[in-house]
Amino acid sequence: MTTKGLAPKFTDKPKIKQAGKNVVFECTLIADPIGQISWSKEGTPIASGGRFKAAVQSSGTNHTLTLEISQINTQDGGDYAVVAKNAFGESSANIKLNLGTKAQPQKAPKFPDKPQIRKDKDTNEVVLSCLLEGKPKPELTFYLADKVITEKPGKRTFVVTPLSEDTYTVEIRIASPTPEDGGNYRINAKNGAGESNASITLNLQAKEKTGDNPPTFEPSSIKKDGRAVVIECRCTANPAPTFTWLKGSLEVKPRIGKYEKKSFKDGAVYVEVLRILNFASIDADSYILVAKNSAGEAKSTNVLKYPKVVGPPTVTYSDDNKKATIEVKCESSESCTINWKKGATLLKAGGRFTIQNTQDGDTMASVLTIDQLTDADNGIYDCEFTNTFGSAKATGTIKVQAKKPNEEYETEGPQKSSIPKLTSKPEDKTAEPGSTVIIKLGYNGGTTAPEVKFLKRGLDVTTDSRAVVRVDTFGKTVSMTLRLVKAEDQALYTVQLLSGGKVCDTASFNLNVEKKSEENDEVPELQIASPNWGSRRASSQRRDDEGRQSKSGHFLDPKALEEQLQARRDSSSSRRTSLAEAIPGFPMLKHRETPKVEKEKFVEELQDTKVKEGQPKIVLKCTFCKANARFRWYKNKLEIFQGPKYNFLQEGQVYALEIKSLAMEDAAKYSCKCNEISTTCTLTVEEKKYVYYFNQKLPKTAEVVRGKDLTLECSVSDPRAPVVWYHNGEKIEYIAGKIELKRRENRCIMKIVRAKPEAAGEYCCMVEGDETYVDVAVEDPDWFFTRELKPQTALETDAMVRFECEVSDREAEVQWFKNDQPITADDKYEIVTESRLKRVLKIKNITMDDDAVYTCKVAKKTTSARLTVKPDVEFKQNLIDTNGIETKYKELVCKAYNPKKYPIRWFKNDEEITFDDRISTQESDGSIYLIFKALQMDDEAVYSCRIGSHQTSGKL
Repeated sequence: MTTKGLAPKFTDKPKIKQAGKNVVFECTLIADPIGQISWSKEGTPIASGGRFKAAVQSSGTNHTLTLEISQINTQDGGDYAVVAKNAFGESSANIKLNLGTKAQPQKAPKFPDKPQIRKDKDTNEVVLSCLLEGKPKPELTFYLADKVITEKPGKRTFVVTPLSEDTYTVEIRIASPTPEDGGNYRINAKNGAGESNASITLNLQAKEKTGDNPPTFEPSSIKKDGRAVVIECRCTANPAPTFTWLKGSLEVKPRIGKYEKKSFKDGAVYVEVLRILNFASIDADSYILVAKNSAGEAKSTNVLKYPKVVGPPTVTYSDDNKKATIEVKCESSESCTINWKKGATLLKAGGRFTIQNTQDGDTMASVLTIDQLTDADNGIYDCEFTNTFGSAKATGTIKVQAKKPNEEYETEGPQKSSIPKLTSKPEDKTAEPGSTVIIKLGYNGGTTAPEVKFLKRGLDVTTDSRAVVRVDTFGKTVSMTLRLVKAEDQALYTVQLLSGGKVCDTASFNLNVEKKSEENDEVPELQIASPNWGSRRASSQRRDDEGRQSKSGHFLDPKALEEQLQARRDSSSSRRTSLAEAIPGFPMLKHRETPKVEKEKFVEELQDTKVKEGQPKIVLKCTFCKANARFRWYKNKLEIFQGPKYNFLQEGQVYALEIKSLAMEDAAKYSCKCNEISTTCTLTVEEKKYVYYFNQKLPKTAEVVRGKDLTLECSVSDPRAPVVWYHNGEKIEYIAGKIELKRRENRCIMKIVRAKPEAAGEYCCMVEGDETYVDVAVEDPDWFFTRELKPQTALETDAMVRFECEVSDREAEVQWFKNDQPITADDKYEIVTESRLKRVLKIKNITMDDDAVYTCKVAKKTTSARLTVKPDVEFKQNLIDTNGIETKYKELVCKAYNPKKYPIRWFKNDEEITFDDRISTQESDGSIYLIFKALQMDDEAVYSCRIGSHQTSGKL
């Protein structure tokens, strides 16, 4: 009993919904039964529970799968996958969750300068230093000889010093360095915008070690994991080697959706794993792992090769056609599993079937032998070779006539001849139009039924539907039946007897087509019995009538004649005279027969035909009722003419159109018009599955100056090939003024407009079956200052101070810094470009905090100047604590610089003093006085002199 079910299939694109701080993934699935559902993130399974909640809602065979993530955070971003699996199949859907703040532009990590090595004299440490740019702050991983290293207290420390919002200094500080600390150091910087590496080699000379060993590889392991192929190489070496993967001669780098690399150590063995995702025929190649260390170099070559059938299958017959053998050869880099099938039936060795498989190097051969052949063994046999990477199939056909039980053989002497011969020769035939002609001949000899052909002027008569050719193996005869013979069938015919495709005997005969002769076609003059009527009859009949009249004239009875005449008169008086009465001999007259004209038509109409694109040619044939008719050919009702594309053929009544080099545009309705009679057919052209490739690849690297345009171009093998561009694994779309994508026939062009630093990275142009890459570096332009900044001085509370400089190029982009901290435009700072080359920084509402060094940076050039901010009021002499005597005169004095002429106010215990005759104030030569003419005991207090926002105080 067969169980019905449905393999899983995701019908719609996965959806992402946000509910507050939660995110819900939703997928629509068809499956019966639903089977097993599993969620994962970047290969790590997700279990339902905690912040993750997986659910399924089912309705018959339709299912809705959801995964809810609570309290989403930036760590939840990444690639998610859901896999549905039941007994009938497996399906998966992928979801990419991007998390981040759009308001903050990201900057991929970049090491703009070459790393440096120096020695810190104060700490006696070796310092490996490099400059890093990136936003947000990149995560750093440190390597020594491709092995992750961490800090060791007192030995090795990592120091990251921020220079600006997106610039850092990264240092590896090594205390008391020894030769073991030498090697290739690598710093990996990674953030949400990208990834970059900086390498530096620390060479600490030491005595040569005797224990160094060059790399040595163990046998590799190659296996298939779903649609991926995994290559695992194991290597032993001392010191640790560096590893490089190559595909042919090109380096293999990790790439999303294509290549994944993994490295780890198993004891003293270094393990390198390369995972090739979505393995296809284009990925079949030699993958080489190169290992290098100070002691030497080694390579591990891994050939991934699809099986390939070599030549067509060989079919042979033996033992008087009782045994058939099919041999198929295949090339493969590894052993293949071989299966033979006839239709959907898997054949196994045993009984009448023998299967023998052999291998010689990379060539495998499989031989299928079938004994005791019967009619049931005729048909198509498939041989399929399968290895880890794919499969290849070859097809062989067995077609043999089994021996009949009553087949005759000589009882004595040698067996009858195996070559058939005609035992009789055909005689010439004469036929009338419209009749049927049958030609029948005998034959003898041959162990199998022969083939027979009847040819008319070299053309097989079976192309005409009126002709039927038969072979009677029991009666040992061959025959041809031709129906509805026509005048154009008159010709010399040839009979060919064939065996095994070779002509064994021939014979010829003539077919004559003659019309049947009509007696006494001439029409004689008619004798008229009445002047108003005429009569016709054959001359022979007329002579007989005359003879009878001459003979009967002597024996005519007058009385009888009178009675006849009277009866005729009586009859004529009551009725109209008939032609038979008026015309003697009228009943014996016949109408003159008009020859029938056969209506013109097509005996065989054009037939609808299907072809494949790229096929060399196709012939459309039809048969008209007449030969040598005036004909024309039409394509979609437009007449076509003979030339390089079309060839017109005509032989007898057969009219043919030959179309060469079939292309998609040849699909149409074709008509043949013969003597204004038409027949039409439809030609369908099935699109050929093309194998596209790049015949001109992108350059390996390209550089562009920031702010300038960069054009990248490659060429694909077919102008119809659909290409897709990617940047760092993300698909590129046309963005006016930023990214421009063009196609000109085979040329694929991408233009980066006014390149920015984030335009750097790996670009890929991909077509089904091939891809090409380029690494683009965005360099700072060689801009410089033509006029530098000048120092400025300002007073506190000034409305504005202006710094300005000039650059060499109108496109130059500058950055402003205050004490090396980046400045952004806001209410406090205004950044302006004037007169194309002038760059201006305006500082508003000056305060004492604005006193600093201001820097303008363009490319790698800088100019700096100081802004000196002076207070708007400066006390050169402050109030001091002092004593006085009651009733005596007393002055409180201070000195102040007051260029803005602020009003001067005096306060007693923070209350403004009202002046009178006893207490007054006076200002002279920068000195400010508070005068008491006669002190009183309640004058004891703290007095303050306030000018603008500044004051000085003293106790009296």
